[in-house]
Amino acid sequence: MQQMLGLTWNHPRGTDSLREAARLARLAGKIDIHWDAQPLEGFEAHPIKDLASRYDLIVMDHPHLGDARQSDCLRPLSPLFGEDLGAWSEATVGASFASYSDKDGQWALPLDAATQVMIYGRAVDAPPCTIGALFDLAAKKRVIPCLAGPHAALMFMALNAGLGKACDTGDSADHLVDHETGAEALEIMARLSVGMHANEWNINPIAMHQAVAEGTVDLCPWVYGYAPYGRPGPRQVRFADVVKLPAGYGSTLGGTGLAITIRADVTPALIDHIRFLMSDEAQLDLIPAFSGQPSRRLAWEDDRVNAASGGFYRETRATTEAAWVRPRWPGFTPFQGEMSAILRAGLLERASAPQILGNIEAAFETARSLA
Repeated sequence: MQQMLGLTWNHPRGTDSLREAARLARLAGKIDIHWDAQPLEGFEAHPIKDLASRYDLIVMDHPHLGDARQSDCLRPLSPLFGEDLGAWSEATVGASFASYSDKDGQWALPLDAATQVMIYGRAVDAPPCTIGALFDLAAKKRVIPCLAGPHAALMFMALNAGLGKACDTGDSADHLVDHETGAEALEIMARLSVGMHANEWNINPIAMHQAVAEGTVDLCPWVYGYAPYGRPGPRQVRFADVVKLPAGYGSTLGGTGLAITIRADVTPALIDHIRFLMSDEAQLDLIPAFSGQPSRRLAWEDDRVNAASGGFYRETRATTEAAWVRPRWPGFTPFQGEMSAILRAGLLERASAPQILGNIEAAFETARSLA
C-alpha cells in the first residue's frame, strides 16, 4: 500500500476530517496517508518551498501560490483531474476555487472555505448591520477586532474593499491604498481598538472564538469564522455577515487548499482519494462531521450541516460569496505580516493616517521590487 506524508494546520478543523478520511482509506487497503500538523502561525507564514521539500501533500493558504510557483514546488492539477476541475469550480462557494489558480492552471483544491465574518456571544441580542450600529454596540459591550499576526492587515484590506477602493495589488500597481479610503479604514480600526487590553492585541482567530464562547469578549466584527464553535450549547458562538459598508460586505477570503508537491508519487490511489475529499459524500457528511468546514455550495445550503453549526453557513454565505481575493505574487505573505506590524504599531501609538499609510506604501514598494 502506498505511503504518503501530508501537512495540515493544528486545529480540529484542519486535522480531524483529513485524518478520518485517511483512516478509512487505510482500512480499505487503498492508500496510507499520515497527516502532520503545524501551528496556525506556521500555516499563515512558513515558506512553502521548505514544506514542499518534506511533504507529498500540503494544506496551504492561497497567497502562498506566488512563492510556490516561483520555486516550482507544486504539481499542476489540470493534467491529473481534467474535467473534474470545471465541475468543482462551479460547485464551490465564492472565489475559493479560483483563488488557487493562475494563468497557467489550477494548483490546489479548496478543501475548506472561509472568510472574515462577525462572531458574537450570548450578551448580544442581535448582530449590528451597519457601522454606526457597530460603534453604538462597542460603547456598551466588549467589542474588539482580531489584529494578531497577519490579521491587522487582513482587516485593513477587508475594510478598503468594503469602502469601495480595494487595495491595488496587481502586477502594475504603483501604490497599494487609495489614501482617502485607507484613512477611513484606519479610523474604523482605531475606534474599535482604542479600549483593547495589552493581551488582546495577540488574540488569533481560534482564541477569539474561545473568548466569545467564554463571554470575555462579546463580539468580534471581522474574524475568520470557525463553524464548529457554532454547535448548540452553553458556549455556543453565533455568526453573522460582517456589517455592510458603502460597497457591500468587505471581507478578505481565507480558507485552505490541498496541493500536491513535486516530490509526491502521483498514483491512481492518490487521485481517487483526493476525488473523494472533493465529493458530495465527503463535503456533506465526513468533513462537517469531523470539525471541517466544507467548500461545496451544496453543503453550505444543507439543513443538517447548518443545524449542526448553529446556522454558520447560511448566516455568513453573503459575506463569503463577496469576499475579496488577496494577490498571489511572490513575497506577498511576508509583506502581509510586515503590513500588520506597521498597522498595530501605528494604532497603538495613535500615529496619523498619513504616517501609517506612508510606512505601508514604503514596505509595499520594497516587497514588489523583490517580487
